[in-house]
Amino acid sequence: MDGPDAEAFAPTLAVAQTLGQALLVVGADGKVRAANERAFELGGIPQGPWTAADWLPRWGLPVDVDERPVEPTDWPLNRCLRRGESVAAMRLGFERPEGRTWLDVTAVPIPDTHRPGRRAAILLIEDVTRRHEDEQALRRARAVLASAVHASPLPMAVSDPDGRLIGANTAFERFVGRDGEPWWSFVDPADRDGLLERLRTLDRGPDVVAEHEVRGTDRTGEPVVVRVFAAPIDDTNGTGGPRHVSVQLSDVTSLRRSEARYRTLAESVPVGIFEMDRSGRFVDVTPLMEVQVASPGVVIGRHATDFVHPDDQARVRLHFARALAGRGSSNEYRVVHADGRDRVVLTSFQPVIGPGGGVESVIGAVLDITENVELQQKLRELGHDIELLAAEQARERLEAELAQAQRFESLGRLAGGVAHDFNNLLGVISNYAGFLAKRRDLPDELRPDVDQIARAAQRGAELTRQLLLFARREQLRPQRFDLSRTLDELGALMTRPLRPRIELAVEAEPGITIDADRGQIEQMVLNLLINARDALPSGGHITLRAVLDNGGSGPTVLLEVTDDGIGMPDEVRAHIFEPFFTTKPRSEASGLGLATVQGVVEQAGGTITVSSSPGEGTTFSVRLPACGPEPGGRA
Repeated sequence: MDGPDAEAFAPTLAVAQTLGQALLVVGADGKVRAANERAFELGGIPQGPWTAADWLPRWGLPVDVDERPVEPTDWPLNRCLRRGESVAAMRLGFERPEGRTWLDVTAVPIPDTHRPGRRAAILLIEDVTRRHEDEQALRRARAVLASAVHASPLPMAVSDPDGRLIGANTAFERFVGRDGEPWWSFVDPADRDGLLERLRTLDRGPDVVAEHEVRGTDRTGEPVVVRVFAAPIDDTNGTGGPRHVSVQLSDVTSLRRSEARYRTLAESVPVGIFEMDRSGRFVDVTPLMEVQVASPGVVIGRHATDFVHPDDQARVRLHFARALAGRGSSNEYRVVHADGRDRVVLTSFQPVIGPGGGVESVIGAVLDITENVELQQKLRELGHDIELLAAEQARERLEAELAQAQRFESLGRLAGGVAHDFNNLLGVISNYAGFLAKRRDLPDELRPDVDQIARAAQRGAELTRQLLLFARREQLRPQRFDLSRTLDELGALMTRPLRPRIELAVEAEPGITIDADRGQIEQMVLNLLINARDALPSGGHITLRAVLDNGGSGPTVLLEVTDDGIGMPDEVRAHIFEPFFTTKPRSEASGLGLATVQGVVEQAGGTITVSSSPGEGTTFSVRLPACGPEPGGRA
């Protein structure tokens, strides 16, 4: 654009062009008197005569930074021409095909040389779209940061050098809670001077961060331990004035309490506890640890091998190397104590793994086992005598058992011989009693006596049969039979002979078969049931149970008779299988019932045990060889 105005403003137009800014000189009539190339580029129109109004159809109505429409009366050019106002960098947003464009518009009024007494205007226009977007992004980031600070659970604030709060997040206000007072007013007076002295050092360097731990009370009056982090904020713009302080509080009350509990626990256990750095030097020890390896006050900072016997130092170094490799271990060492004595300690090393996965330090425990080692040595010296004594006691016990077995064997042979001869006599008596009972000429007054003789002979025959079983001289008649069915039948048979208040439960696993003398097995079970009945004078429960056990060397039958009766003490249980031993009056029992049971079980190749306590009932457990399921047996 040529003309006197263009020539007069040529230098200014060139400077603006160099700075990438559009510069226009607009007369009072709205015509553009002078403009640089950037103005034509920014306006998107060809060079030539044009007015400022030519821009409006191309740019549309602008908005301000708050997205509110700007009325024409408030446009910078109108304010300048009509009201003579200077407008500095007014930011306006325009919708363009390529998107929102932001311009900073400056308008300065000047006299209009073409129309005396009227105003012209110089317009300086700069495209600040990218800058505006960056500023908006920064503003949003600051808003997010401010929200994060206020939402943070960590108490954070900014104060002036006198402790007055400039701003604080919710957590800080909730923790301190003392309106109008310096933020450090919560600190215990005994710790306050130290904190303030530490804060005064903040003015001595731009990168100083003060870290100080203090005691105090929170807004509820509860005692707390707080770690204070403070850093200067250089917001003086180089004026050298006092700087604001950024403050962050960390409540370490729970941590300190936990550490105190751990320290109390560590010092109360009868084991010395220590921590070593990676070089093997002690950094923390309990008082007991010091006493066990040296004396108080001389362990911290020393190497572990400084206290170990020279012959054991190599093993200690290997022990420590394993811990540094992440493997814990334990071992015994000798330490040279301050009193000059060699002491034996059991030591455990365990690695402390840091956040990065490496070993940061090694912790361990020490137990003085010198007395135990000395005692073990004395025991080893006495070991030979103890072995001799134990062998002698074992020999005497075996001799006593052998003598008892021989007495039982002799008694059995005697009982068997007597029972055999007596059984023959009883047979004669029983036969003659039968002959007499069949005689028709037998007087009626004698017939009861004959019946009594026959019954006495029968009872005598049963007694001799028990004696023969005990002596193992009765002829066995083994056969394969279904033990489960037999137990069910015996249970039904014994329901009536039991006392009215006694309940009998039979729990026999189906299909269990054994190879034994069925009559003897039935007699053995009946004897155990009668024995259980006699243990229930006031009534109770008896359980007859049989299960098949396929484990061990072969299938076996576990047969149990359990009652909840009076039970028996140990001194009675030790003799119950001895012949003629009974706790009943002699007129009521022969003392051969359980001895006969044991004889039957052993003849069948089984074993019998008993468990009982006074008032807790009794269980007899019989194990017999099993034949497995009977062909065609019950399912």
